[in-house]
Amino acid sequence: KLLAKDENTMKKLITTLCAALACSFLFTATPVYADNAYTMTTVKSHLSVWSNGKNKVYLKDITKKNKDGIDEIVKQKLYLKDVKTGKSKLLQTIKLDPESEECCYLNNVYKTTVYMNRVRGVGDGDLYTYNWKTGKFKCVRKNFIIINASGKYMITANYLPTDISPYPAYLYKITSKGLEKVKKLGAYTTQAQFAGRKIYYAKFPSNGSIRQMSVWTCDLSGKNAKEIFRTKAKDEQGYVMLEQVDENSFVYVEVPADGDPVYYQFDMKTEKTTQIPESEV
Repeated sequence: KLLAKDENTMKKLITTLCAALACSFLFTATPVYADNAYTMTTVKSHLSVWSNGKNKVYLKDITKKNKDGIDEIVKQKLYLKDVKTGKSKLLQTIKLDPESEECCYLNNVYKTTVYMNRVRGVGDGDLYTYNWKTGKFKCVRKNFIIINASGKYMITANYLPTDISPYPAYLYKITSKGLEKVKKLGAYTTQAQFAGRKIYYAKFPSNGSIRQMSVWTCDLSGKNAKEIFRTKAKDEQGYVMLEQVDENSFVYVEVPADGDPVYYQFDMKTEKTTQIPESEV
């Protein structure tokens, strides 16, 4: 579902999206082409559920009221559920520091390893893994956030801004020796996503302006990178943002300084841009 039409709400939601995309996976991960591959199937609150049809992996929050009577997450429990039997096994209990607003998010499951970000407040986080074959839970990368994942491939960042500013993004892959950087997608990017066997992402000028945007694509290997679309907000004070992407088209939004956002769909086969009717937003 597209973001709200009201401009103020729009900006607030996009800000939240940029800061929390890696953690909450508001965009559904694209299925990967491998046997027993895990994909994100459900999002409830900020928690994602990853499944390969046989198993489900999920986190459960344990809360406690603070002195002001507000529920705070003090622990999270990682579970592995057998879909056929319906039985869940507790894999790991993770203690959190409510004062630093710590929280864990599932970002990928590959083979028998769970990848999760342990986030502090908004924008900063470290990468932890849990392997249910070895029973090991450990921090594998500091200041490393998974934005999106598809099988052994992951789009990452060292941090996420607390506003809608572009940021450096990278493509990594999981190997037998650990995480390996494939390439840097760009220094000023947002909304990198998997669609089929391609990666799509928005790039912006180095001056930090988000009025002009180009959409790029590359293979999962990082090769054959090319620009496929370019646009510019009509309003000098406005901006443009990439939203949903699939194998045939993508949606982007143009937000003027005053007025409602306008949504467009770009067909990658015909290379035609169509404005989305307000009734469908």
